[in-house]
Amino acid sequence: MEERKDDPLDWRWQLAHRIQRIEDLVHYVDLNPREIEDINAAARQFRWSITPYYASLMERRNPHCPIRRQAIPTAEELEDEEGNFDPLHEVEHSPTPGLIHLYPDRVAFTVTTECAMYCRHCIRKRVVGRIDARLRPEELQRGIEYIRSHPEVRDVLITGGDPLVASDQWLDALLRQIRAIEHVEIIRLGTRTPCTLPQRI
Repeated sequence: MEERKDDPLDWRWQLAHRIQRIEDLVHYVDLNPREIEDINAAARQFRWSITPYYASLMERRNPHCPIRRQAIPTAEELEDEEGNFDPLHEVEHSPTPGLIHLYPDRVAFTVTTECAMYCRHCIRKRVVGRIDARLRPEELQRGIEYIRSHPEVRDVLITGGDPLVASDQWLDALLRQIRAIEHVEIIRLGTRTPCTLPQRI
């Protein structure tokens, strides 16, 4: 399907026009000087990006609007006593790049670092959004081979980032390989696109 370049209802248009600057954000919400300072402080450490669709849901004059709180950076995000921003200790349970094997019978496969919107409560903000990229093909294959060689793994969560920012063709190729592994019974997609980019669905 071809991209509809001037159509806000096309998911690729939404991705291409994500809000990533205060100058664009103020078209949707009113910001006080403290909020602007907070955005700039948090943005030095973590990327932020909001789809126009999601920004349109925000209450313009309410800084406590729950939708705003999920999307607009605050200085509170920089408070991490351990300084590693890895609350689930995923790094130490990662046998190959992008693969997290925290529970015996399931793995999380973080196949991309890109999201439609970078949620402020994200548990992977140490890596998500730093570089818009999927795993390199050889890293992807190492993850698939790890799953194949561990018959105790019956449940694979495809996550990231958000796997639904990738093309249907790329996802199909990935899912076909995982479906071909006999002991994998469940494949799940971890995505927030139904609420941040519903045009994708």
